[in-house]
Amino acid sequence: MRIIAVERHSVMAGCQIIFACPGCGTTFHALQKRTFNVGAKSFSCLVCDKVMHRWHGVYDYVDWHLT
Repeated sequence: MRIIAVERHSVMAGCQIIFACPGCGTTFHALQKRTFNVGAKSFSCLVCDKVMHRWHGVYDYVDWHLT
């Protein structure tokens, strides 16, 4: 997983993050937001199905979509 760009909107709105798939290079936008539901999560590429990003902690990545 490569993070290509980070765009911070505000503390409450979160950060727009651009991820590139390490398998096929497809890029995705995701919104990073603080959460109270701590747990291990992951997101897989919609093109090649390779796991792009795994995380655990007080931040979550939502609204994944192709760039």
